[in-house]
Amino acid sequence: MAPCTIEAPNAADLLTTEEASAALAVTSKTLANWRAKREGPAFLKIGKRAVRYRRADLEAFTRRVEAVA
Repeated sequence: MAPCTIEAPNAADLLTTEEASAALAVTSKTLANWRAKREGPAFLKIGKRAVRYRRADLEAFTRRVEAVA
């Protein structure tokens, strides 16, 4: 099997839960609830506890929500 290369995202494009909640104007608890229900923006789980959001995923989520409204 040939080795696979995965490009790591730019650290500046990864937001913490607190940063993502501020960007979306929701609470960190809301983001946690969305993660548990598999709703909301896509996220990355790094290790056992760290959760990060790509800026592009937050923008895509915002566009989807605005399109429905």
